Amino acid sequence: MSKDIWLFGFSIFMFGWLAFPSNASETYFFWYGSTPNSVSWAPFHWEEQDRTSGFAGDTSDLQEGMFYNHTPDAGDDTQLNTSLTFSFTFSPNRGAHHPTVLPRGIGQVSLWVYYDQTYGLGVPGHANSIYLSVLPGADLVKANYLGVEMVAGETNFRVVSKTNPSGEASIAMRPDEWNHLVFTDDGNKTTITINDSASAISLPTGGNLWYINIVAGIVDTDGTIKDGDCMETFYIDDIVCVSGIESGYQFIDVPATTNTVTIDGVINPAEVAGAKVVTWDGSSPERPGVHAQFYGQWALPTPADLTATAYLQNNGEKLYISVDVVDDVISLVQGANWWNDDSTEIYIDHDNSRSTSGAAQISLNAANTFTNADTYADWLVITSKVKNGNTGWQVEAEVDMPARELRQGQTYGFDISINDSDGENETGYQGAQEWLYASYEWAYDNETYWGNIRILSTAVQVEGWEIY
Repeated sequence: MSKDIWLFGFSIFMFGWLAFPSNASETYFFWYGSTPNSVSWAPFHWEEQDRTSGFAGDTSDLQEGMFYNHTPDAGDDTQLNTSLTFSFTFSPNRGAHHPTVLPRGIGQVSLWVYYDQTYGLGVPGHANSIYLSVLPGADLVKANYLGVEMVAGETNFRVVSKTNPSGEASIAMRPDEWNHLVFTDDGNKTTITINDSASAISLPTGGNLWYINIVAGIVDTDGTIKDGDCMETFYIDDIVCVSGIESGYQFIDVPATTNTVTIDGVINPAEVAGAKVVTWDGSSPERPGVHAQFYGQWALPTPADLTATAYLQNNGEKLYISVDVVDDVISLVQGANWWNDDSTEIYIDHDNSRSTSGAAQISLNAANTFTNADTYADWLVITSKVKNGNTGWQVEAEVDMPARELRQGQTYGFDISINDSDGENETGYQGAQEWLYASYEWAYDNETYWGNIRILSTAVQVEGWEIY
């Protein structure tokens, strides 16, 4: 992280810790091209659209519809070598969306689109589209949006907006190669460039980059989808969202306390006195509290529907994580498939590897009847309990710091996810999920999406002191 150091004024932390204001951009969402199956607003499964492949230059396999390996990346990571495509099989018009998690909708969203003119399977006149919008899903046309519509058989991208829904097709598609799209919102206006060419279509106001909407078809002015079922002609990969505005939750300080904590699933006030308190309810696409919908109609929750409060503290030997969840409907019907029930997941990148696979997923359902705690028994004690009156549940966890190689004065990747199943989801499938920091359902296995905790050796970290 870049630092600005001033000669006559600077901020210090108590006990000699130094900190300076940051001008670095913060990455809020990075999608390698693996499928965002948590974001549908139409009844389909995104798994159908994800096609991995192994071909290396033999495009005859493409024509047979067997292998799909378009990607602007290089490397062995399977996520880096997979692109989102629309289903090979015809199905109803459909779309999906994902929060960008950009503060106040300000920042930049970039992505790559491959136009497969030679072996594309799109019906002429049918389209795939990408819209950045204030409102998600079919409601995107009710507020500001800026979009790119890609029509099979056409030679130019069509850029549209709330103020110009008919749009303009003036930037050429590069056939059989990757095209780079960049949406930029500086807080005053929202613009787009394609292959470094700026479009004349823009929005005259800022703060619009809230949701990414990917649609098989074109969203009409009434919110319906037309000209869909383009199939595998346009491939989408590497969506990156960054902003110069920090979320305020890039680092969460975990103070040192001398509290006695009993791991019984009941959080007593004395147990968390002086702990760091972080609350999120998912009612906004901005951190903290990123909300992802799996199956069922997308809707941001109310605080009464789902609110989580985490209490974080340490004593040099133990890291204590306590989570109080407010939930208006307790659902525990899925049995061993705990992730489809009301449940909690905790993540710690203990070696700061930022691995994209194989992350340790601490998980347990609301009643502690299903948990994987035994997997981590050499460094973890954890339990959960449904609160009286079925108004939610509580989780208490104790991490043995030396056994997990955690130390005071160090920073580690960290996240918490709450799963909520209120019956709105398809039977047997996950309903909604709220992350403290991540913005993507598959973050459970990818440490690069997580936030950070700084384990302190002090009770209070003092900032803002100036020395002259």
